Amino acid sequence: HAGDVEVARAACGTLQSLACAADNKVPLVRDGAHTAVMAAARDHVGNVDVARAACGALWNLACDSVDNKVPLLRAGAHTAVMAAVRAHAGDVEVARAACGVLRNLANADGNKVPMFRDGAHIAVMAAARAHTGDVKVARAACIVLQNLAFAVDNRVPLFRDGAHIVVMAAARAHAGDVEVARAACGALLNLAAAAENKVPLARDGVHTAVMAV
Repeated sequence: HAGDVEVARAACGTLQSLACAADNKVPLVRDGAHTAVMAAARDHVGNVDVARAACGALWNLACDSVDNKVPLLRAGAHTAVMAAVRAHAGDVEVARAACGVLRNLANADGNKVPMFRDGAHIAVMAAARAHTGDVKVARAACIVLQNLAFAVDNRVPLFRDGAHIVVMAAARAHAGDVEVARAACGALLNLAAAAENKVPLARDGVHTAVMAV
């Protein structure tokens, strides 16, 4: 019943709920739950309820389970949620869940370079700009950028793509939130480790941003 949106909603919602249980996460991925919700999201790309449930299911599967992070990336979970956040750019629930998936996947060392190559940083930066007032999106986006910038090969291109501008804006918009402050400063710390970035980062005001934080 791949073409029936009600089936897709209910199935994705069921898998999202099952994936909340820690003991279920690895077996669900082993049995292909992630591929099912990704297929549903593709088949019903215009339906926001399916997008929310599919991204939520992938978020739960990627959360607190080291064993799932690399297989999920190999299966294209990151590109699936990036497509969902593009299709529903104005929906904050999709943005939160998609950024949550990317945050969790970016925790795995082997995922950082391929995620950058596939444009994960562009997706979270767009979400942060579209939902500038939402602290959950800001936290997740800054953490993704911080994690991606741990990889040495990512640091200069992340700067060139404006990652520092996004985290500085998030830190200003959520000046009272310590989690945003930590992640933003962490991202800037990693970017500043690249010799090529040091002068242009100062030119763009990173020093005043971290001093304000």
